[in-house]
Amino acid sequence: MTEKERAFVIVSSRDDLNITQELTKLVATEEASLYARVFVACPITFLDGTEVWVNDLKTKNNVAIDVCPFDPYGDRKACHAAAENLANALANYTIDLVFNWHGCSPGRYGVVLEESGMLEMAQVKVLVQMMLIEALLQKKILSEESRVVIAGSEAARGIPEIGFSVPTFGDDSIDSFVSILDGSALNRGNGNEIYGHIQAVLSLYIGALARRHPKLYVCCLSPGFTQDSMNDNLSIEVVTRFFKLFMAFLFFVGVMGQDFTIAASNFLNAVTGTDWDYPSGSLVGAAKGMQGSLCDQSTLPGGAFLGDESKQDHAFEALKSFAII
Repeated sequence: MTEKERAFVIVSSRDDLNITQELTKLVATEEASLYARVFVACPITFLDGTEVWVNDLKTKNNVAIDVCPFDPYGDRKACHAAAENLANALANYTIDLVFNWHGCSPGRYGVVLEESGMLEMAQVKVLVQMMLIEALLQKKILSEESRVVIAGSEAARGIPEIGFSVPTFGDDSIDSFVSILDGSALNRGNGNEIYGHIQAVLSLYIGALARRHPKLYVCCLSPGFTQDSMNDNLSIEVVTRFFKLFMAFLFFVGVMGQDFTIAASNFLNAVTGTDWDYPSGSLVGAAKGMQGSLCDQSTLPGGAFLGDESKQDHAFEALKSFAII
């Protein structure tokens, strides 16, 4: 049997994410020898915009980069179809994968989708990723040597200083996690509460996935608070214009936030394993706040629950219950 070529795949929620563009450039220029091809997948709405900067990158670097659709919106059948279609497009390769579904959108906070009964944010930021990873595993596009890096957030372990409390999960049962995913256990008017809990479920799912596939490397990595975080199209629904201006001021005077090039370099290190010692299944992010030196978030007092195998398994099973079509 002919050995498959190796490819790098980045799934991006938009065409204008600085981290996606910078990471693709780094892979194309600095790590070209690792990959026979690079794929950038994004929603259909953003294909044309993505083609513009990809074509510019191909012209400058003479590298093989393909843009392909990944449009996991609508009901669960549409999400499943999007995952299957992308997996089929990658069938001739084994891949390393970065899933940069960055920002507070897509996924409206308090909206429960009628077909699935899930919070929209939970469906597009967690369930869709599960569907894609499962499709890639089943078709052996993700191999034992593959590395998967998912954009996560420190909000998963709580950031009290900016209004994200440490997530809690009732009695930690599967039903408790279902009540997070369907929003019934959350204040649907509190965007911070919803975002933090959904990010925590994502990180717990990744922990469970790593234990089920011990030869596959998979982790969540927070990009931190970057220029992408201030993109008007990614802003938290309840954020006021004044608050966005205030956050922008804090970023540019250096009180919080980091340049997107640092985040892209971190993603490159994680997906190639270069200078990267964090265990599979971990959420890697800032040791304090949303910037600065990195650490495994489960080593922090607020994040210890992220390493709880029972919570990981219950989050995994709760997600699976929504994945059934």
